[in-house]
Amino acid sequence: MDIKDRVVEFKRIQADELQEHTGNWRCHPNFQRNALRGTLKEVGIAGALTAYNSERQGGLTLIDGHLRREDYPDVEWPVLVLDVNDEEADLLLATLDPMAALAQADTEQLGALLEGIKTENEALKEMLTGLEFEAQLNIEFPEYDESIADEVEYIECPECGHRFPK
Repeated sequence: MDIKDRVVEFKRIQADELQEHTGNWRCHPNFQRNALRGTLKEVGIAGALTAYNSERQGGLTLIDGHLRREDYPDVEWPVLVLDVNDEEADLLLATLDPMAALAQADTEQLGALLEGIKTENEALKEMLTGLEFEAQLNIEFPEYDESIADEVEYIECPECGHRFPK
């Protein structure tokens, strides 16, 4: 497969110099804002914003990094500049976060990772606890085997006659 590299530039830009994409559909709750603040306080900047030159909006426009721009407009952020057009930027805006959310958790691996993480930040503690809980909900159930249906024993309710599996 031929994959194009659409990153044409890496530079540092103060966040308020970047335009918010008018199609941004993500809302950022306080819980997320607090977790971001905690990460930035404990680790610092460890990822780039993503932007492109929009014909529609007339300038360097965000695809990813809206929350960082909103909460830290005076900070100079690393920015990956892409050579995509407005339609391609719209596709990226609509798919980047949801695509990442499709990944499933390996509960054992996550548990081992979380065991070694120490933080004093309450928002991060809450987020990490939520990750662990959410991962535990991704239980895979074995496929239903109809051949055992005849082996199920039932109890009948004496009042209504409904049958319940034992």
